[in-house]
Amino acid sequence: MFLWKLSNSGLPLFMNLMARGVQVESNRCVHGCDAIESEVHVFFHCEVAKCLRFAIPWNIRWDMLEATAIKDFLFCLANPVGVLPVQEADEETFFALNAITLEHL
Repeated sequence: MFLWKLSNSGLPLFMNLMARGVQVESNRCVHGCDAIESEVHVFFHCEVAKCLRFAIPWNIRWDMLEATAIKDFLFCLANPVGVLPVQEADEETFFALNAITLEHL
């Protein structure tokens, strides 16, 4: 359910709330980095996300991908072989660990 909400702008991030007409104090990331709080930023580019992802055994530089939309990033998670340095034998483990990490950010 979490990944579906993430891919369909269903999480209560500031950008999503503002798009639905909810007034928020700021659209900046709550982690203090002053970036706009979007799905891509919070889950892939924010320093907090980078620190948590450091614990995952694959050394992925998400900021080096040419992806710009959250669905592009999620596609890479679900289909990493050939796009990311992930072996086919590790594909399911890679997806599971990343899905769990995303949900806990």
